Amino acid sequence: MRLMLQEQMLSQDQIASLLSSKVGVVLFSSAHDFSVLFENKLLHKQNFILLGNKKQYDLKQFFNYDINKIISLCCQEVSDLLLEFARQFDELIVLVNLNVLDVCYSPTSAFQQAGGLSTKELFYFLTRLKILSNQKSFYVYNYDLSKDSGQVSKLFLEKFQLEFSH
Repeated sequence: MRLMLQEQMLSQDQIASLLSSKVGVVLFSSAHDFSVLFENKLLHKQNFILLGNKKQYDLKQFFNYDINKIISLCCQEVSDLLLEFARQFDELIVLVNLNVLDVCYSPTSAFQQAGGLSTKELFYFLTRLKILSNQKSFYVYNYDLSKDSGQVSKLFLEKFQLEFSH
């Protein structure tokens, strides 16, 4: 299992080096920030799932569970669907944009909008993914610790490292 914490979003080259046809990508993000990867054919829609987006997009072309669907279905049902998707791949890349969290749980995120996941909900999804037997890589990005006066993001990242580094 790999773990990487990075303040900025991953570059196209970093993502392209990780992808193959048997790699699934799970993106926890409040904004669909990977459309360019589809346009450049670096990512295939059947290998991708987006969870937690706060804006309403026309995203019928791939699996998508926005905040409203997660609330209406409940975390356990969405998690079961997520695991069903993730089991079909040899390797899984889990990208966690901290803007998926509600602003009170991630005050240093660049996308400051209320209505995201709680850290407990996010860890529930990630812990369920962790138990799968396929190889996993976890990437956390979109935070600025210099703006973290209450150390909320720092504590979240420390807990994330503790839970997912082994």
